[in-house]
Amino acid sequence: MSDTRNNGSLEFKPIDLEKHADLCIAFTQDTHRLTEGPKAVFEGAVGYIERMREKLAADPMSCLFAWLKGEVVGQVNLGVFGPDPSIGYINVFYVTPERRGTGIASEMERYACARLRAAGFSEARLSVAWANKRAVRFYEKHGWSDLGERQDRPGFHNMHKVL
Repeated sequence: MSDTRNNGSLEFKPIDLEKHADLCIAFTQDTHRLTEGPKAVFEGAVGYIERMREKLAADPMSCLFAWLKGEVVGQVNLGVFGPDPSIGYINVFYVTPERRGTGIASEMERYACARLRAAGFSEARLSVAWANKRAVRFYEKHGWSDLGERQDRPGFHNMHKVL
């Protein structure tokens, strides 16, 4: 899976939390700033890392960094859609700011969907801040459809894709 704009192929590797917990937290903090504004603060770091640790123990391929030429350029966390265990879920989809708009996100999205399909899921969901119009356009361009606002998180929408 390569894209001519990023001059190489991404590698997807399980996250080593002993080495990269701080990077995962920084990515989540950046996501909060994108969705909630520049002063947003991510206060659940300890719980977030513990949930990732549990996910990785159950499935080492559930929390992945995307690497390009030795550099981490993105993160994808995959799982099961809580209310319906027959649906795959993309819990985290993050591309580093300097790599946005290079085709890396498209490659990551293809990879995530292929992993969910290989795991036996025929459909997937994710949640997106509706105010993050760039992300919404990206998902729509890649075949995701809006299921409407989440009841438990105003301003966020569930999106759906048939795999």
